[in-house]
Amino acid sequence: MLVVFSLAISLGSKAENTASVRGGVEDPSGTATTGVEVTLTPAAGGQPLVTRTDDEGEFEFSNVPAGQYVLQVKLRGFKQAEVPVTVGRTSSSPLRVRLAVAGVTEKVTVAAGAQPVALAEENNNALHLSQELLSNLPTKNGDPLDVPSLFLNPAVLGATGPKIILDGVETDSLDMPSASVKSVRVDASPYSAEFGRPGKGRLEIKTRRGRHNRYRGVVLAMLRNSALDARNAFAAVRPLQQRGIGEAELDGPISKNLTFFVAGRYFTFNNTSLINALTPSGPFVRDSKTPERDVRLFGRLDYHLNPVHKVIVSYKFKNRSFDQVGISGFSLPERGTDIFNHGNEVKILETAIPSPNVLNHLRLYYKQEREDTTSITKAPAIIVLGAFSSGGAQVLRRLNERRGDIEDVATVFYGRHMFRFGGGIRPGFFYAEDASNFDGTFTFSSLSGYEQGLPILFTINVGSPTIFFQKHEYFSFAQDDVHLRPNLSLMLGLRHEFQSNVPYYRSLGPRLAFAYSPGGGATVLRGGFGVFDDREPAFMEQQSLLYNGVAIHQIVISNPSFPNPFGPGETANLATASMVRIAPGIRFPYLMQGSMAVDRRLGRGQNFLSLELTAVRGVELYRTRNINAPLPGSRVRPDPDFININQYEASGTSRGASA
Repeated sequence: MLVVFSLAISLGSKAENTASVRGGVEDPSGTATTGVEVTLTPAAGGQPLVTRTDDEGEFEFSNVPAGQYVLQVKLRGFKQAEVPVTVGRTSSSPLRVRLAVAGVTEKVTVAAGAQPVALAEENNNALHLSQELLSNLPTKNGDPLDVPSLFLNPAVLGATGPKIILDGVETDSLDMPSASVKSVRVDASPYSAEFGRPGKGRLEIKTRRGRHNRYRGVVLAMLRNSALDARNAFAAVRPLQQRGIGEAELDGPISKNLTFFVAGRYFTFNNTSLINALTPSGPFVRDSKTPERDVRLFGRLDYHLNPVHKVIVSYKFKNRSFDQVGISGFSLPERGTDIFNHGNEVKILETAIPSPNVLNHLRLYYKQEREDTTSITKAPAIIVLGAFSSGGAQVLRRLNERRGDIEDVATVFYGRHMFRFGGGIRPGFFYAEDASNFDGTFTFSSLSGYEQGLPILFTINVGSPTIFFQKHEYFSFAQDDVHLRPNLSLMLGLRHEFQSNVPYYRSLGPRLAFAYSPGGGATVLRGGFGVFDDREPAFMEQQSLLYNGVAIHQIVISNPSFPNPFGPGETANLATASMVRIAPGIRFPYLMQGSMAVDRRLGRGQNFLSLELTAVRGVELYRTRNINAPLPGSRVRPDPDFININQYEASGTSRGASA
């Protein structure tokens, strides 16, 4: 049984008959709004108190005398909001005011004493982790997604893992300084048609922005070194290990309407591995360093053209390297490989209110990333069974990826309806290379066989190890949130997705959610159902092109001469190949999720007891199957030209339930 409590605790004023009034202001999309005028006026008349929201969208009135007040929130382009407030001897829970798009002369009054309207698109069971909470949670290497990832449902993650939504744009990984993260949400709007995965299959992350009123900077450093470790009774010498993390951030105003935020992170990890091999000159026992380096940078500019039109430009950079990987056991130092990962991302986000009842989000995104895995020694590999491995590791793999994203999402308010619709194109271009074992590998049966120069096998790959392919994704959606009654709301949506390299274009995902509060009380019944399509990952196309049995061939020579295996009298044979392919007519897998929940408000604050039952069924899921396996009772393969034909196909199923 999953029980979620959300607690909000406020500290009362020291004065006996005064208290503080605080809260936050959000736009219709839930984004904190800055510089909004907030007025607190005594209901019986008198001098009003005036303040503005800070850069986090928060406001506070301190030492407010007890009594009845009216809180007014004004921002051009939005309805004026009025909230009745009762100030007692202790501070009340923080107020949350969500503005609605409208003409400047309109206003909306919210009854503070009444229970909030039941909203189908909201989820009281959602997890929301703020920057302050994330910075105080125990995480490995300071990864801000370690704890939020524990609340995901593995049954709904899809073929490529959880979807990461960074400032409204889907990306593959976070790869940024933890100081740049403002908040992380899990299971918010679980059935929204805007997203391709359910709420527990995605992580929604918002980045921090610069403050308008002051400059701020933080420097953080952490270091762990094996020299400070306790003595190990089983080791004469402490193995080298050093781990260090350094982060810094700076933000503030550039001009009246422009702010900046920059952050950087440097991570180093010097680990060791043990080599324990037997060479012709005797035992070889040594520690080997395997250093890891990780550099991440993030920058963001926020420009407010006017109160209802803003532009955000952000940039993300990463350089990550693993050196001398794979050196351990029988593998000597020259058998190591180096891994280097480099990436750049640029994002432009525009939010505008082109008319009184329309809110529009335009998102532009470009990503360039490459990953290289290379041997540190370019020489034929030598494998002596049960003794040692030397020479080159015979690993050479490269992947260059360029992706873009153009999205436009609009929200239209009309009476009781909130229409949300949009679409996007994600073009992708991929270059891949796998020239592994193109210098060959000698295998010896024993150390004495190596000393006599008598290998038992030589293998080498030949052919064309490079490929280029494109993968473009398209999506569109439409959704209507309608408030049928103050205590009943309904959300209806539909999403369509397809890819340029998948010959199936009828992937439609209907979505439905409702929320009902019997009698407008403290109890809310929630439910929903949705169909969520999964996409075809790029690695499926990559492997089917590289290992299709045609691009790369393996040559095998038994009992070859050494060190030149192609000497006189040697017979080279093409080994029977295996291949990887994608099933003809493959379609998107999809899952169906349905849930029912009961939320009960505890007290006057934002405290809820939630009980939820969720059922998930996966249909036509991706899996790999060897379609060239011998038939039962036979040793003959259907296609004698290949050993294994590993086929990607959409034929798997799954069922699951959680409570």
